Parts: sequence; structure tokens; C-alpha cells
Amino acid sequence: MPVGNISDYYVEDIGEPEREVDPLVTDPLLPYSPNTHELEPPIKETVGQLFPGHFALGSLMLCKSVKYGQDIPSDAICHWLDEGLTFYLQRRGCPKSDKTADGDPEAGRIRGWLQNGIWKLSENTFCKVNVWAEGMTTEYATIKWVNQHIPSLPTVEVIYHWIDVEWKRTIMISKRIPGKTYLTAWPALTTPQKLHVAAQ
Repeated sequence: MPVGNISDYYVEDIGEPEREVDPLVTDPLLPYSPNTHELEPPIKETVGQLFPGHFALGSLMLCKSVKYGQDIPSDAICHWLDEGLTFYLQRRGCPKSDKTADGDPEAGRIRGWLQNGIWKLSENTFCKVNVWAEGMTTEYATIKWVNQHIPSLPTVEVIYHWIDVEWKRTIMISKRIPGKTYLTAWPALTTPQKLHVAAQ
């Protein structure tokens, strides 16, 4: 497939009108079995660290960082602060045409399975990748639905989200949720508290 304008490949969920999403409705089945057909490149190679604080994100984006207070490029899509650095997203000059990993896909990777993966970009920023097919409800759309309909339920703060159509996956940048994981908190819980958690 020839390389074209990035707008031919790029789908942005933030700021775009969306169909009303009800995540309780079944999404269409994927057009292949993830057990027998692995995506190219594999989900676990979607994000690659080019060097500390700089990542390739799928076929469309780069995540870069500069010291806090330094200027960021005018074409930066968004930016956020973490660990004394300003991180920002920038579109590649043109979409990556070959389906090979850029950089080190193991750096910062928390998990990488057939259908999803999570990378730690900085101490409080994460990149989550999910398999995608036309018509599927994205995780970002589900988070928006929860925020609208159940505002008392905490959700991650999404920095940015897009669909990498060519690589058939969604990519979401989000901030760390404050608090402890059950794994960390479990030893300090009382028996009634543990039973309450188990019953949920």
C-alpha cells in the first residue's frame, strides 16, 4: 500500500462526534481468531523506546520529552508534565509503512499479549494498546460512557487516544490513578474486608 497523507490513516476519537455507545451491548466479533492469527506487528511491539523519554507509538505517533521549561514544537498534538519533564505527542512525518517495531519494545512494557499491551512511558503515564476492528467500541468510548452515566465511578484520566487503522489497534495515553492496588493493600485488609472484596 503506498504511503499517503496521514489523514488517510489517522482516526482521532477526542473531539470527534461519536455514535452513542453502550458498552453493555455486544461488539462485533473480530474478523479473525486472535488465537490463530497474530497481528503484524504483534501487539507487544506496538510501542518501542527509541531512547529514554522518547517512544515510537504504532505507525502514526511519536512520544518525546524535553526538560520542564524548554519549548516544545508547535506541531505537538498535546503535552503533559511528569518527573520534571514535558512529554508531548507528535505525528510522524508520514505513517510508518513497514510493520516492524521501532526501538526497544520491551523497555517499559508491563504486559504484552495477543490482544492488548501496557507500557509505562514515565512514572505516572501509561500507554495502553488494544486490538481494534471496524465497529468495535474503544476503551476510550467506554470510559467516556462511564464518566457520563456513572460519574461517581473513578476512571483513568485520558491524555490522548487514537485508532491506528493500518495496524488495527487503538492506542490510549493515560495518567496513573492515585491509590493502591489490591495486591499492595491486601495484606493490610481485615478478614471482613477481604470477604467483602471477594464477594464483589
